[in-house]
Amino acid sequence: MKTAASILVSILFMISAAFAGNGSANNKHHKKPVNKENAINQRINGMIGLPQDVLHGNSQTVMISYSVDEKNVMHVQEISGTNAELKKYIYKHLDGKAMKNTEAQGMSGIVKVHFNAYKGNNVYLQY
Repeated sequence: MKTAASILVSILFMISAAFAGNGSANNKHHKKPVNKENAINQRINGMIGLPQDVLHGNSQTVMISYSVDEKNVMHVQEISGTNAELKKYIYKHLDGKAMKNTEAQGMSGIVKVHFNAYKGNNVYLQY
């Protein structure tokens, strides 16, 4: 009786392991979903670059309101911040520029960009 129970438990274990193995094999073929907002934020980060000339050694934060049309062209609606030179710099680097390699058509949003400036090394961060 004990051997029959052990065989039954072994068979059930093998069946459950087989089902578990098939599920994980199928999951490997699926790509992770892309966070469109994160992709646009990274693209904006790359388009702006590092505005060393307009920071004047000060850390600054701006809010950029944008939209992307059906042709993947970015339109800046508003830039809030205290540095007029920085606003012009951002507007020049973003407004009317094509968003390459993104699925941003029809999207709009607001992104907060923080520029950290240090004496020896200017660091630009976006979050």
